[in-house]
Amino acid sequence: MSSAAQGNAEAFRRLSSVYRGLSCLCSKRDLELAKVFCEEASELGHEKAAFSLQFAAFTEGAFGTEIDFQKSLSFISFKVKRCS
Repeated sequence: MSSAAQGNAEAFRRLSSVYRGLSCLCSKRDLELAKVFCEEASELGHEKAAFSLQFAAFTEGAFGTEIDFQKSLSFISFKVKRCS
């Protein structure tokens, strides 16, 4: 937690993964807290965290969010244009 407290984007992303249940470090999933950590990582410039937040709208709503195909398709279009 001390790295996250110092504003380390990767630390926030890893905490998000832990609270999403993607790690054996935490036995209790907390999707709300996972989303908060992921948003913080994204705001600090972590691209994988930003992608996770956007892609969650396209999948099962990884953070307990509703599926929003319009939002996810516009994000995918942006990524494709950016990579071209």
